[in-house]
Order: sequence, then C-alpha cells, then structure tokens
Amino acid sequence: MQEWREVADRVRNTLLPIAVGTRTSHFLALVKAANLKLSTHLNFSRVILRGDTDPEIIYAAIPRLPPQDPDAINLIKLACYEYDRFRAEHAMAGRMFVLYGMCLGIPDGDPRWQTWECHHATAVRNADVALLGLRSAAARLQALLDAYDTAMSFPSGSPARIAWIKEAQSLTRSALHGVTTAAVMVRLMCRAVLRQYIAVCMLLGR
Repeated sequence: MQEWREVADRVRNTLLPIAVGTRTSHFLALVKAANLKLSTHLNFSRVILRGDTDPEIIYAAIPRLPPQDPDAINLIKLACYEYDRFRAEHAMAGRMFVLYGMCLGIPDGDPRWQTWECHHATAVRNADVALLGLRSAAARLQALLDAYDTAMSFPSGSPARIAWIKEAQSLTRSALHGVTTAAVMVRLMCRAVLRQYIAVCMLLGR
C-alpha cells in the first residue's frame, strides 16, 4: 500500500506544476515570442502595400525584437518540444492514477472518481486543440515565408507583388490565430489540471 501511496503522491507532484502554470510558462513565453515575430511580418506587409519606401517609416513599423532571437519557425518548433514534454507528463500522471484507482478498488460510480475523470478529459481536449493550433501555425508560417519570397521577385507596386503580399498577410493572420489558440487552450488546460489536482487530493483524503 505504501508503494501505491508514493505513486499517488507522484501524480500530485506532477500535476501541480502544470496546474499553477510553472510547467507551462516557458511554452507560453515561446508562443508569445512567435506571436511578436508574426506581427512583424504583418506590419511589414502593410508598409509594403501602402507603398512606403522611406527606411525610417519601414523601421518604425517593425516591433523591436531582442537581438539573436530565434526566428518564428524555430520558436514554434521549440514550443512544440515544450508542449510534448508537459503533455507527456500529464498523460503519464493520468495513467498512473488510473492504476492507483484500480489497486484501491475505487468504483467507477464514485462521484469523486467521476469528477477526476471529467477534469482529466477536459484537460486532454484542451491540450489537443492547442496542438492543432501549433501545427496550423507552423504550416502557415512556412507558406507565408514562401509567399513573401515570391512577392519580392516581382517589381515593386506590380499587381503580382501586391497579390502575393496580400496572400502572405492572410497566411500570417491564420498563423497568428494558431499560436493564439495554442496559448489560450494551454491556459484552459492548466485550469482543468488544477481541478484535476483538487480531485486527486479529495480522493486521497488530503
């Protein structure tokens, strides 16, 4: 029984950092940085479409970013890596607690167990939507960079350049939506994990 109690404690210790956000803080920082990089692309495209050529105007339109920052693609890759880590930890905690419940013979109809299952399922759904947002952003980011490269191959002010810049703008907005969705859903996941953690404590009687 002591061994299973240690398993239960490990579950609590895994869930708590996710619940309070310390485990996901680096992920959210990476997503925020990617959002800023994407905003740079969007602002730059607006300047081009306005026809501004003054370097000072162009410079002022671009948000100031720390030097030697990773580009948006690498930021999203790093965010995916961080996501995979805390998502795997959450999944492991879920599997371990199911085994703990089976060991103790907790019935499926126990309201406390059903509460835990409900919050666990909510956390998983939120995490899945966050991953879809990341994948969507990554795909559109590569496409928008290709669109910018194509646009720059045409003369300034030409219909072809304008059309490709507008396409890049659309892709940028979609990528921004993806990273924003990822951040929002991970925060919602944390809330669900907090409720899950409380349910674990109730089942453990502490």
